[in-house]
Amino acid sequence: MPIDRLLLSLVNIANVLVILGSTLAVVAFFFGLAKYIWAAGDEKAAKEGKSIMTWGVIAMFILVCIGGIIGFLQKSTGADIAPTVRPVTVPPVNAYPRGFPIW
Repeated sequence: MPIDRLLLSLVNIANVLVILGSTLAVVAFFFGLAKYIWAAGDEKAAKEGKSIMTWGVIAMFILVCIGGIIGFLQKSTGADIAPTVRPVTVPPVNAYPRGFPIW
């Protein structure tokens, strides 16, 4: 396996893990928020909800930093080998083909 394909595979795996981890961190944050709101006077449940929210924010921060470090290393070392995505162009369609009567 050529080294560029190996690097591309590792970068893709890292990107997927960062996205998955960020999604889980956001879900944990909102779960903690809901738990905190529904605590309604229960001090123990409110404290647990705050703790979950705090760890969710810490996880989001760490994962965003990891993503930034990966991106920085890719750009600075020239290993930015991700394929460029080109926008799809749709040819214009004539709304009224020839011979179609317009009233």
